[in-house]
Amino acid sequence: YTWNFMNQGERYVGVNFLESFEVIRQQGHMTSGDYGPDTATSYSGWISGYDKYYRGMFNRLKQVYAIEVSNTEGINTLRNYLFDHLDNSSSGGIACFTTSSWSLNFTSVIPPGTPEAGKEIILSWQPDPDHGLTVVGYNDSIRYDVNHDGKYTNSIDISGDGVVDACDWEIGAFRLANSYGGWWGDNGYIYALYSSFARSYEEG
Repeated sequence: YTWNFMNQGERYVGVNFLESFEVIRQQGHMTSGDYGPDTATSYSGWISGYDKYYRGMFNRLKQVYAIEVSNTEGINTLRNYLFDHLDNSSSGGIACFTTSSWSLNFTSVIPPGTPEAGKEIILSWQPDPDHGLTVVGYNDSIRYDVNHDGKYTNSIDISGDGVVDACDWEIGAFRLANSYGGWWGDNGYIYALYSSFARSYEEG
């Protein structure tokens, strides 16, 4: 819905989700019942019908927040936001971020004998973010032996920088939803280690 406002009528012109959020803040967003599938108007064209736009105006964003996840505190803040919006709500929130779509070609598999074994997992990201994903959950039991020492730890300096921090974690992962659909990952979802979010831009 928001893409068509800013893609200049071109199929391969992308839009940052912060721009999309501003459209939703100002005028709202249609439901799929009114808009149809996300490719309903291809990359150009508009949905007709005053009532549809009017109903969309009730689906607005009030405010957008950012959570810095490069450290333990930030990762825990995001986990708690996903759990209860940080205010003891009965349901949790979701979060968006931008990454490189190229990263999504380099996934690993959660090892046998561990929770969610056999499902795909992202260990690190590529630079040059050009694709948005949504963080929809987390699992503190996911594990992957990043340094291949036969152990799953969050307490060993595996990055070799002399500091033990969130970059060294081999346990715990966020659950992500992707717009690619059911053919990708685990029916459109994938895990990503907490540590993958803690690294600097140049490190993915």
